[in-house]
Amino acid sequence: MNTFGVPVTGARSSAGPNGNLSAALACARWDTCRMGAPAVEDIARVLLRDWDPLGVAESDEAPEEEYRFEARELSAMLAQGTSAQAMADYLGSRGLGAPDRPRDRAAATALLALVE
Repeated sequence: MNTFGVPVTGARSSAGPNGNLSAALACARWDTCRMGAPAVEDIARVLLRDWDPLGVAESDEAPEEEYRFEARELSAMLAQGTSAQAMADYLGSRGLGAPDRPRDRAAATALLALVE
């Protein structure tokens, strides 16, 4: 039984949706969580494709680990139902590369599409 009194089965249930423990822990109230939060790896791929302020996706060795920290934070934000604007603000606050508000908004919109 989880902390909300709901019976749980399987190993992944204690880690939250998609096995993402940080997203599960970030949701203080179950009724405000998006239970279909995407995996951190999927978020990292979106960040490489649509955000990438460091330009690492264009290198021969585009590291999928490059934006792992931001992907974990965004996974928790998505699980909490955070708005596209708040996610864009977060991305803009990271201080990576030159500020680019349209790029931040486009990436946030792409991230929301993962849960819709």
